[in-house]
Amino acid sequence: MLGASTGGSGEFVHVAVFGIRDGALANLGTAPVGDRSQLQTLWLERGKILMDVIEAGPNDAACCPTQVARKTYGLEGGTLKQLSSEVRACSR
Repeated sequence: MLGASTGGSGEFVHVAVFGIRDGALANLGTAPVGDRSQLQTLWLERGKILMDVIEAGPNDAACCPTQVARKTYGLEGGTLKQLSSEVRACSR
């Protein structure tokens, strides 16, 4: 998990996969998770990254996310991609 704050109130969260390529540590792929997403749980399952995050729902202010989502990421064609995002609950 990577976070970037470039000023203002946003924090852009990404997930990255690292491995050995040509005998050296290399970034195999990076994908966006969201602005101000809060990680609850992350695990690996059958070559995929699954995570539960709290993120802003359709009626939430950006500052105060309440939606719990399960996101799935995987390497496809040499690129890390989000494969699915499923709303699970509201954290309030």
